[in-house]
Amino acid sequence: EESRSDGGFENTLCHSERSEESQSRMQRMVSALTPTFSCRTLKPAFTLAEVLITLGVVGIIAAMTLPMLAENYQRRIVETRLKRFYTTFNQAILRSIDVNGPYDGWAYTISEKKDENGNMIYGRFEEIENSFNLYLRPYLNIIYIQDVLYTNNSRTYLYYLADGSAFSYPTSFNRDVHYYPKDPVKCLRQPAINRMGVCQFQFFFCPACANSASLKYHYNKGLEPYKYGWSGNPTQLYEKSNGYGCGETQEYGMYCTALIQYNNWQFPKDYPRKIRY
Repeated sequence: EESRSDGGFENTLCHSERSEESQSRMQRMVSALTPTFSCRTLKPAFTLAEVLITLGVVGIIAAMTLPMLAENYQRRIVETRLKRFYTTFNQAILRSIDVNGPYDGWAYTISEKKDENGNMIYGRFEEIENSFNLYLRPYLNIIYIQDVLYTNNSRTYLYYLADGSAFSYPTSFNRDVHYYPKDPVKCLRQPAINRMGVCQFQFFFCPACANSASLKYHYNKGLEPYKYGWSGNPTQLYEKSNGYGCGETQEYGMYCTALIQYNNWQFPKDYPRKIRY
């Protein structure tokens, strides 16, 4: 039966009842042995198909947003650790100055050397290590050192810091400092062209470097993001300039660290490279 309520019609399933006066004794006895069912209202509910469709839509949205959230999280880690490394390394330089005097008098810089054919001489591991041990290592909290062997049989060290990041020097000179916010070994397995500004970030410290137009952002300074040859125009940090720009199609991407520093140690919204560990 259908019964009207104030808000309209409601479907009900009710046991049909008659007055006791109209029932015979036998009917009353049968009724006593017959299960009765109370009235219940049928309420609106989602069907299985609707639930599955809803879950599918939620899954699609999650698949679209989770990678973005993950990359934003990775960027925050890189921003924090880049700034911390910059501060920590420069504090170590200042502490070393107290002991070793002004850094322009240090015998720290290991300059490039080339053979008679003009090829870079690699494998200057001991020179770089001795310089670092003398001037900087005592003032940095290095918690672990990992020996790295390159395919050209040259070696370098990965110096791990307390937050899990690490840094290293090239195998032929030590004015460049390569910083890895996370998982440096995984990063070094990638081709060099895929590392810079992605999982590896370049700094520059050259106490003995002379004053010149190319080095004006490094002369008489401590550790700075790589700005060799930079004109001071922020758009040049993106563009190809001696192969150093941070654009997607650039060959090296050394300026990526400077681009982040220029944006107050935060990734600009149009940062052209995707952070990966």
